[in-house]
Amino acid sequence: MTQNQNKIVETKIFDNWMDEAFTEYVYNKILNLPHQYGHKSTPEAQPFYSLDLSIDDDITRFICSKIAKTLDLRFSPLRVYANIQWPGMNGEYHDDDGEMTCLWMISPTLEESGEFEIKNEKKIKFLFNRFISFSAYKTHRGLAPAKGVRITIAVKCKIYGI
Repeated sequence: MTQNQNKIVETKIFDNWMDEAFTEYVYNKILNLPHQYGHKSTPEAQPFYSLDLSIDDDITRFICSKIAKTLDLRFSPLRVYANIQWPGMNGEYHDDDGEMTCLWMISPTLEESGEFEIKNEKKIKFLFNRFISFSAYKTHRGLAPAKGVRITIAVKCKIYGI
């Protein structure tokens, strides 16, 4: 395994990752844009809402720049989108495209629900403005909130040098 592969296999968590006002801005923007119903973690999974974000959008570019600086990595975003889950909309275990997935939690903190789970590794509490990076090869899922809405920004990445 190369040094870059080791970097992405390790799950990393950063709290208070982005400026709080910017995080609230992105949350409100996503919440007020039209969502598409039918996104699924796997073909047989229960659907939930999603919103594809343009890789060329200034907000997306800023998020990707912050990821590169935070992780000290060079990467290309393959896909950037918002996962929008309401109560009862659990994700199913799945793997992702690319080599690394980054997940930015932008909803206000959910009360004891909405965890992010990496199978056979850990459950990570949903917290406002928490950032998680992990290997796209790790089987994972996002659990639905008990109430309110769970919004995350997902960035699927191809790492340079792998």
